[in-house]
Amino acid sequence: MKSRCFLSDLLCLFALLLPALVTAEAETNEPAEWKNFLGLTTMYPSTQQEGSRLVPTGYTLAGEVHLGRHGSRQGIYPNELAELRQSAHDLFKKGTSTPAGAKLLQQIDNYYEWHEKTNALGRLTYEGVMEQFHLGARMAMRFMDHLEGNTPVRVRAINSGLKRTQESQAAFIFGVTGAFAVAQERAVHTYNIHTHKDLKATNPHTYYNYRPLHDVTKAIGKVLASQQWSEPPQSLYDFAATVVSGLNEEDARQLVKTMAQLCRLDSPQDMKWELCAPFETFSKTENSVGLFSFLYDITRIFEFYAAGPAVEKKGAVFALGLPILDSFLSAAQEIVEEPETAPHMNLRFSHDSSLISFMTTLGLIKAEGNNKERMETFSMKELSPMSANIVWQVWRKGYDVQVVMLHNEQPVNFPIPECAEAFMCQWDIVREHYSQEKYQLSQLPQTLSLLKGQD
Repeated sequence: MKSRCFLSDLLCLFALLLPALVTAEAETNEPAEWKNFLGLTTMYPSTQQEGSRLVPTGYTLAGEVHLGRHGSRQGIYPNELAELRQSAHDLFKKGTSTPAGAKLLQQIDNYYEWHEKTNALGRLTYEGVMEQFHLGARMAMRFMDHLEGNTPVRVRAINSGLKRTQESQAAFIFGVTGAFAVAQERAVHTYNIHTHKDLKATNPHTYYNYRPLHDVTKAIGKVLASQQWSEPPQSLYDFAATVVSGLNEEDARQLVKTMAQLCRLDSPQDMKWELCAPFETFSKTENSVGLFSFLYDITRIFEFYAAGPAVEKKGAVFALGLPILDSFLSAAQEIVEEPETAPHMNLRFSHDSSLISFMTTLGLIKAEGNNKERMETFSMKELSPMSANIVWQVWRKGYDVQVVMLHNEQPVNFPIPECAEAFMCQWDIVREHYSQEKYQLSQLPQTLSLLKGQD
C-alpha cells in the first residue's frame, strides 16, 4: 500500500514528489469499461502522461490561463462512509458471505478505521497530490523552450478557499518550481508568485448562492436514478451473489448500490483499499456488460441533473460560467498587452461544478434541446474527472497573437465559426466572439432573478 501524507508535511511531500519527477515510469492505459460508472470520482486519465507539447511554428508561448478541478480527494460528506459501512454490515447479516464478500467487509472496516484516525475528510489523496504536481511540472516544461537567460516567470494563482483547492494549488506550484529546479533552467528565486482566495472566479456557484437550485435539480436526478433501480438486469443479482448469497431482490439491489458508492470513495485513491475489487473481478465474466451499462446509465442521469445543464436549471449552468469567462478574458488580455514582461502562468483551482459551467459557457457542452438531447454527450467521467482542466495558451509571433485551448492537456477547437476547423484561433476573434451580449457578466443577475422567481 502506498505511503500517505498531507500537504502540511512538506518534507514528506518533497520526498514523495521530487523523485517522481526525475524517475517517473509511464503508466499503462488499460481498457476499463467497467469503471465508467465511477463518473465524477474518476481519477485523471494519467498522472504522468505526456500532455500537449504542441508548438506552433515560429510562435513563442507568452502565457497560459488555467482553470482546474482539485486533485483526487477523499469523500466530502461527514457521515457518508459510516452510513455505507453500517449498510454493508446489515446486509451481510441477511445472507451468507462468500470469501470475496468476507474480504470486502474487512477492507471496508480497515478503510473506515484509517479514515477516522486521519481526519481525511475532503483532503487530497496521495494520488491527488501527484496529479496536481505533475500537471504543474508539465506546464513548466511547456514554458522551458520559450524562456531566455534569467527571465522570471510570473505565477498568479487563486483558489476557492477550501482545503482541497488550497492543497491542489500548493502541489501544482511545487510541480512548476520543482520542474525548473530539476532541469536547472530556472532558480526558484526568479519566480514572482502571488496567490489568494477568489470565490467569484473559482466557485461562482457559492459566490452567487446557487445552492438552492442545485439541491432541487439534484433531488430530481436522485428520484430518476432511484426509479432505474427498480428494474435492474439479471446480472446485478448474479453479481450480488458473488459477495453475499441468499439475499432477496430488494436487499441485493441495496447491496450493489452500497458497494458502488464505496467503490466511488475508493476510486480517487487508485482503489488501494480494494473496495472496487468485486466489480473488477465480475467484469471478466460473460454476463457483466448488462450490469455496468446499467450502473453507468444511473450515474449519468444523476450527475447530469446534479452538475449538467438540465432544462430545469433555466440557463444557470451557462450563466455561472460567465465570471470565469470574464476572468479568462481579462487574464489573456493582460498577457497580450504586456509582451515585454515575464511569461504568465495564471491559475485557478476550483471544483467540478465550475469547470462544467465554464465549458458550457464556452460552448463545449451542449445546452440546447431537451434533457435527453443534452444528456447524450454529457459524461462527467470524460468532461470533469479529478484534476480536469481547461487551459488557454497565448502564442505570439510579432503582432500576431493566437490562442490554443486545451482540455485535459489535449487541444480542442474553439466552438467559434471562424475557428471551428483550426486548433489555433486569433485572439481578436476569440475576444470579439465572447464579447457578444449573452456572454456579458451583466446577464448573470438577470438569470439569478429568474431563478428566484422575481421576474
